[in-house]
Amino acid sequence: MEIGLIAILVGVMVGKAIRRASGGFGGRQQQILAVILTYFSIATSYIPVIIWEVAHKSKIETSQTATSGGAAQTSNGGASQVQPDSGRSRDAGKAILYLLAIGAVAPFLALTSGVSGIISLFIIFIGLRQAWTLTGRSEILVMGPYQTAGGSA
Repeated sequence: MEIGLIAILVGVMVGKAIRRASGGFGGRQQQILAVILTYFSIATSYIPVIIWEVAHKSKIETSQTATSGGAAQTSNGGASQVQPDSGRSRDAGKAILYLLAIGAVAPFLALTSGVSGIISLFIIFIGLRQAWTLTGRSEILVMGPYQTAGGSA
């Protein structure tokens, strides 16, 4: 819920930044860019929360298995095998892509928490709407041509 409240501020900040970067002009391309940047900045803010919950859950599970008295013995007498480092960069890349994918759908996963999830999603919608409206095309009224006071040239 707290992340959802920041979504409005993020929408305003992104909308104003894109409006300034485009020289004060707006348009459909700037609106789409503003909504995408706002959504992914909000969605990726869920990633630290997800990491903390996964780490906290694994610590609890580790402590529960240690206190149950059944510490497993390894079959090779306790010696650990050293794994080669060749696949770690690939695993790190997969982990980052997995986190980004989970982060992209995290606002919708909040719907499982009931009414607070619906309210958070609505607040995120308000932030996206702010980004959309701030980067919209300005209506410029051009009037004329005017006659000069000195006659025709």
